[in-house]
Amino acid sequence: AVFLTVVNGTDPRQVYDGAAWSTSPAITGVSSADLSHVWVFANRYFFVEKDTFNAWYLPVDNIGGAANSFSLAGIFQNGGALLTGATWSVDAGDGMHDQCVFISTLGEVAVYQGTDPSSATTWAKVGDYHTGTMLGKIALLKVAGDLLLMTVDGFVPMSMVKSLDRAALSLNAVSWQIEPDWRIEANARPDNWTVVKWLEKDMTIVALPSGANLDSRCFVVNNETGAWGEYTGWDTNCITLFQGEAYFGTSAGTI
Repeated sequence: AVFLTVVNGTDPRQVYDGAAWSTSPAITGVSSADLSHVWVFANRYFFVEKDTFNAWYLPVDNIGGAANSFSLAGIFQNGGALLTGATWSVDAGDGMHDQCVFISTLGEVAVYQGTDPSSATTWAKVGDYHTGTMLGKIALLKVAGDLLLMTVDGFVPMSMVKSLDRAALSLNAVSWQIEPDWRIEANARPDNWTVVKWLEKDMTIVALPSGANLDSRCFVVNNETGAWGEYTGWDTNCITLFQGEAYFGTSAGTI
């Protein structure tokens, strides 16, 4: 069976089974209303507990049950809180390996590899790095064997975060051609950015959230040439793909 799980840090976690939404099966050990982000790594659901450094994970192949905590309080030294996480596929020379990425609200990044966070023999930290502040919990895009992060410094590949000092990241960002415009918009709209790679139209669209005194626009990059442009008049508070078409939600709550 295939399930869709959603959390927002305010309401109880919801599960969609293809026919109906439900709060069952329940998650125990933590209030599901406090879970603000969810992703899958090593066949487990991982969650972020809002305003803390706690990540939570479920048993393998389970969508509910007893959640176990994994604290990053001793890893992130600059303060803030855990913001988001994702799976990053890395070519280690002998094939692709998945690594689990945790990112704080202040741009600290911790990378782990393994299968069971409760076991020191099967779970280990690969490294910790620094990047610019993320522009939202889902300001991420998987491309081939890399994970792109939308930060105040630009659209930065995780492979560059791992190998370069933060001062050099903007020059190696996918968005380096529009760096001044990117920084202006990042300062004006510092949260809730989303992105889709629209293969059918050969473009990637970066949705810039609208708001008071902010115009409606998106950054758009040609997937073949790498040339950047912008679309105006698109009130794209969020954007996603479904069956080859792009759908966006507006600030008025419409699609």
